Amino acid sequence: MKAKIISIFILFLMYGHAYSTQRDTTNWECKSLNARQIANFTAISNCYGYIRYFYPNTNLKKFDWVRFLMYAVNKVENIETDKELKVTLNELFLPLCPSIMFSDDTLKSIPKIKPPFYAIKHEGIGKYSDIFNEKGYSPISLFTDKYDYDSLYCYRINDKLFVSFPIAVHNLPTKTKSFNQFTKLVNKVDEAGINTLTFVFKRKKILTSKLLFHLFDYRIADLIIRHNFIQHFYGYYNEDNLANKWENQFRIFLNTAAQTDSPYRYYDNLCNYSAIVRDQHLVVWPTFNIGPWWLAMYLPMSYPDISYDFVQDTCFIKKVGDKYKDKITEGDIIISVNNQLMKDLIQQKLQDNSHSTKESGLQQLASTGKLLATKKYDSTTKSKFLQTNNRDTIIKLTLINKSNQLYEVDLKTNLSEIPIVNKSFYKKLKDDLYYVNLCSDTCTYKNFEKHINTLQSAKGIIFDLRGYPQNDVITILSHFIDEPIETGNLVTPIYCFPNHKNIDYKPVEKWSIEPANSPNSKNKSKKYEYKTPLSIRIDVPIVFLINAKSLSFGETIVDMIKYYKIGKLVGTPTAGCNGDITRIDIPNCNFYLTYNKFYSRDGSQHHCIGIQPDYFCEMKISDIRNNIDTQLEFAKKIILNNGTANNK
Repeated sequence: MKAKIISIFILFLMYGHAYSTQRDTTNWECKSLNARQIANFTAISNCYGYIRYFYPNTNLKKFDWVRFLMYAVNKVENIETDKELKVTLNELFLPLCPSIMFSDDTLKSIPKIKPPFYAIKHEGIGKYSDIFNEKGYSPISLFTDKYDYDSLYCYRINDKLFVSFPIAVHNLPTKTKSFNQFTKLVNKVDEAGINTLTFVFKRKKILTSKLLFHLFDYRIADLIIRHNFIQHFYGYYNEDNLANKWENQFRIFLNTAAQTDSPYRYYDNLCNYSAIVRDQHLVVWPTFNIGPWWLAMYLPMSYPDISYDFVQDTCFIKKVGDKYKDKITEGDIIISVNNQLMKDLIQQKLQDNSHSTKESGLQQLASTGKLLATKKYDSTTKSKFLQTNNRDTIIKLTLINKSNQLYEVDLKTNLSEIPIVNKSFYKKLKDDLYYVNLCSDTCTYKNFEKHINTLQSAKGIIFDLRGYPQNDVITILSHFIDEPIETGNLVTPIYCFPNHKNIDYKPVEKWSIEPANSPNSKNKSKKYEYKTPLSIRIDVPIVFLINAKSLSFGETIVDMIKYYKIGKLVGTPTAGCNGDITRIDIPNCNFYLTYNKFYSRDGSQHHCIGIQPDYFCEMKISDIRNNIDTQLEFAKKIILNNGTANNK
């Protein structure tokens, strides 16, 4: 049995590679949309979002919304008038919402509904809901108090049409004959794909099989689903000013989705579509459904054996693989890639990736390797880097060295993963100072406690938080505090209405860290699931290095350090991206999204702003070329000068 499982897994890997390296334009259904079709699909999208997420109907819990949208796209695609569209929208949505109405104008006078009534109360969406809510959770709630609800709500669904439906009902809908019949009709929609027998015994047919993402109606349905998650549940929708641009982005990308003709273009388009959302947590995953539930296709990318980083907009070589050490020097600046100026390439790549600030976006390009990654089709340059395979692609770099001389190097993108830059966890520095990298893979409490006796007598410690810290940072911090410290302002949005209107917020339970030498330390570490520290207080000056790589959990830690004055912060602002995330599972290219919201301690906006350092200090290319860490050197000065320093 084990041998069979391994064989199937090997077949899966062979298939994923074979499919991704073959030409795949013949199977794709591509169309060019006109203004009328875009208006029709916009109406479908808006109605879908309202009814799926804000109409209380328990019968819709297991309804196949993907097939429904594919069916609906086909029904409205060729409709020419609003009159026809209203008729078809009724046919589509009346079985799901018996009280729905479509009109050319808003409702003039709407009475209130008296409690008790049923309405929607979303306290989570996607995987966040599965993790933090009890099994069998439903957003449908019974409201018995005097809530201010209208009996009907009216919303515009395209430039000329409105939909009206109840958000609150006295009685939940029952299954009707029309609902059952309509469900059977929807379930007949063909989602294409291959079956297990084809995969195992007829593999030659795989490359000619039509898959779900090949289908025009599916790609429109997929965009509708993504659009509505952001439209109704993205935590920072208002801060990103999406009310003024998100629907326009959707209308533009309807045509883009309709004309997509390869997996890589599809993936690139989805990344580009969501990049308008300033959420560094928003990551589109390059996996595709090809039929069986146990099988997926992953789009590979290839990387050169170098790593790079940024100082402001300047991209420099951070680490060089053995093959290129005689050609490239660490610290050299990349001027162009394949004769494209680096500043133009950066701008295009940033447009394909969600990021909270430009600085954090640049750090994301560096840490993910996306700036120089190659694939069969690259939407940035609108050309194929390689005709037959994305491995061993040659990319030409133009660089400038410390002597201000230009030179060119050809690199092969022959790595399937980005090269790893090993980070030292612990180092002794001059003047009895010590360096501890809290983001290193070897940052464990077990490794830290080996050095506790030495650190107790140190003149000072510099902690590196320029990245994503390891979980044991919590236990390590406990040695440097005299009172319990707790996390900052995190809230869960509660959505009862569409379009981010009338949102309620519920504070998320805070977790805290007890001083290592406190009698409550063991109980607190057990309660909040961090390792119990040795009962030792380390009382020496400490400084923390931060930059735009410090995000999410890292910013939670930095926020605690700053608020409780545990140590000085040196560097540049953090990423401005914090809050619990959720995963949205859809047939192709799942994505992650921020759900809970994080505020600064004074209640002000943290999103896209970040945490400011006590001492602003940027890295310098001149220092990097001489193997000097500008920020680390500045941190040393602060400790040696008893907490003060001039950044000159």
